Parts: sequence; C-alpha cells; structure tokens
Amino acid sequence: MTRAAVAGSTEAQIATITGHSLKEVRSIPDANYLHRDPELGRAAIQKLETTTNLQNELQNAELLPFKEREKH
Repeated sequence: MTRAAVAGSTEAQIATITGHSLKEVRSIPDANYLHRDPELGRAAIQKLETTTNLQNELQNAELLPFKEREKH
C-alpha cells in the first residue's frame, strides 16, 4: 500500500488493488507508514517542480506571440 501511495496511486486505485475500503486506505498509511517515508516527500517535491516547470513553459509559450509583436 505504501509503495503504491509513493508511486502516486489514488486512494481508489489502492483500495482496488488491496481490497481495503477507502476509509482504511486513508487511515492505515497515515497512521503507520507514510509519515515515516522520506520518499513520499521527495515524490511530492518532484511533482511540485514538474508542475511549476510546465506552468512556466505554458506561460512563456503564451507570451511568445506578444513578445514577437513588440519587436515589430
């Protein structure tokens, strides 16, 4: 269950794989595992960095036509 959570699986996906209820999926890892797993923190930071990079790229792509117009 912990490895699935660290890999980014949703609670519903974990429940389907393990046979636990959604309530159990929410409580078992929090109570026993996830708060101790440094990989979970690294995965969260990686997602944040990826999202930030994608947002920056999108913003730059949207601004590019305006920058091109300013040159002319």
